[in-house]
Amino acid sequence: MNSSQTTDDPTRCRACGAVLNGSRLDGLCPACTWGSLLEVEGEEFEPPAPSGPSKGLFQFPGHVVCEEIARGGMGIVYRARQAEPAREVALKMLLPHQLGSAEMRERFRLEVRAIAGLEHPAILPVYQVGEHDGLPYFTMKLATGGTLASRAQRYRGKFRQIAELMVTLVEAVHFAHERGVLHRDLKPGNILFDEADRPYVSDFGLAKFTELASGDTPTLTRSIQLLGTPQFLPPEIAGGSVSSVWAPSFTNC
Repeated sequence: MNSSQTTDDPTRCRACGAVLNGSRLDGLCPACTWGSLLEVEGEEFEPPAPSGPSKGLFQFPGHVVCEEIARGGMGIVYRARQAEPAREVALKMLLPHQLGSAEMRERFRLEVRAIAGLEHPAILPVYQVGEHDGLPYFTMKLATGGTLASRAQRYRGKFRQIAELMVTLVEAVHFAHERGVLHRDLKPGNILFDEADRPYVSDFGLAKFTELASGDTPTLTRSIQLLGTPQFLPPEIAGGSVSSVWAPSFTNC
């Protein structure tokens, strides 16, 4: 079938016409599902510029802040030069207008707690935690290789590379689950790469902590709230009926 045609045949992919292996709610084959997820994210990423002789945007305790990298609803991330040990880091702080929100301060604190307790080679590590002039902040590894969203085209048709990447990320997420942390906002824009093309799970700003019940199944400590990016939310979380961290985040795979 011509790949440019669509089909209403439930046994075939509605995008490319490939025969589906089993029933699929979205009507897409795995290859088209992967492509659609990356297209939905559609984030642009500009790698941080190399450090130079600039004095930076402003001084921070033990750091010179060089440039803004990213900004979200809760926080802002800068590229900064740390004095001791001498290295470049990513410095994340709560947005000033969020300081009056007890919920945002608590969420920021929980993000730090979540990442700091997860020492895994595919989870972006935290270096330092503190507060300056009432602004809570933390520093972490600076990943300069872009996001999975910005690398979408590199993976098209490279199924072995996709599988290897997915194994690395799933192992990292499983590691977090075993330690009682549910990310809740996994998406291509939150997968970062370093200069050696190593992937990292990042942005635990919406993470939820769990506790072990009498068995081995982690259960949520608080009621589920509809947080995260809608296109990537497992239906169990979106429907508020999930009772464990094992809701299938990759429902469409």
